[in-house]
Amino acid sequence: MELDAQVQEVATVATGASGEADGDGGGIVTFHVGLVIPHPDPALRPGMTASVKIYTVDIKDALVVPATALIEGEDGTTVEVVTDEETLATETRPVKVGARNASEAVIEEGLSEGDTLLLVGGAAAEEFADASSEELG
Repeated sequence: MELDAQVQEVATVATGASGEADGDGGGIVTFHVGLVIPHPDPALRPGMTASVKIYTVDIKDALVVPATALIEGEDGTTVEVVTDEETLATETRPVKVGARNASEAVIEEGLSEGDTLLLVGGAAAEEFADASSEELG
């Protein structure tokens, strides 16, 4: 049986693991996931378990930068683009952010592949990141 559903909640702690007897720590853990099924099959019963595939965003050929490069301000999101690597001169550039997760963000407008960014929150100003075209996953 195959049904469409929306994730309502995901537990933050695993409920168990299998395959740990070999001691390599590579066991499979399970998490409680609450789903809303808009058109349930009459054969479904409370407490049943299932194997599911949960799809998130898949963006091909996206311009992806580290989330630490983003600067959130009153006028929107900007990044510091390095214009001279010897002097660390930068220019503030507004960007349009698409999909993002805790570590990466897709830039839809405002940057070009190969732009060098100054990372915010880095240990030293010499930390750079090159904008690269890849998948955000």
